[in-house]
Amino acid sequence: MTEPNNSALEYEPDLQAAAVLTPKAYRPGHIMLDLETMGRHPGAALLSIGAVRFDPYDVEAPIDRFHVGIALASNKALGLEFDPETIAWWMHDDRQPARSSLEDLEKVDIHTALFAFAEWYAQAPVTSIWGNAASFDCGLLAAAYRKAMIDVPWEFWQERCYRTVKNLLTVPLPPREGPAHNALADALVQAQHLQRLYRALDLSA
Repeated sequence: MTEPNNSALEYEPDLQAAAVLTPKAYRPGHIMLDLETMGRHPGAALLSIGAVRFDPYDVEAPIDRFHVGIALASNKALGLEFDPETIAWWMHDDRQPARSSLEDLEKVDIHTALFAFAEWYAQAPVTSIWGNAASFDCGLLAAAYRKAMIDVPWEFWQERCYRTVKNLLTVPLPPREGPAHNALADALVQAQHLQRLYRALDLSA
């Protein structure tokens, strides 16, 4: 893959290689974001970005999905950090399914991934972007955008915290479509769980 230019604004991303882009099919307005990373704080290296577009007031499973793996070398070139404790966490035996899913995911340059997510994000109006917690997923991804000198595609006031809502009451998780710590599988199960939480809280649009 072509390496990015020194100026991210001059870089031409290969969007087709970067993401799974599916057609818009309904009015969601909400995005559930999940990251797999090499650290817990803004400035950490990103392993993958997963997201789904969904309607929390509906029961329909999200079909508009985004998933991209990110090359480690491009994280290093950008100056993003690798936390030793997080690296050790990834090496635990029970993380093997997650490591395998990451290994199988096609990797692209981080600039390509950031541009691709921004383009996917802009395909339909968005009112809210959710994270688990918002300060983690939204915060780390926004930090990567700023490090790369690319505009963050959302505003701070659009950020929402799934972790807060899920701790309001006990509602069973829906079935998973992939292992834990797979960014797309996590985003999908969190979005579907939030739909269940909205119904249990009797929230309406």
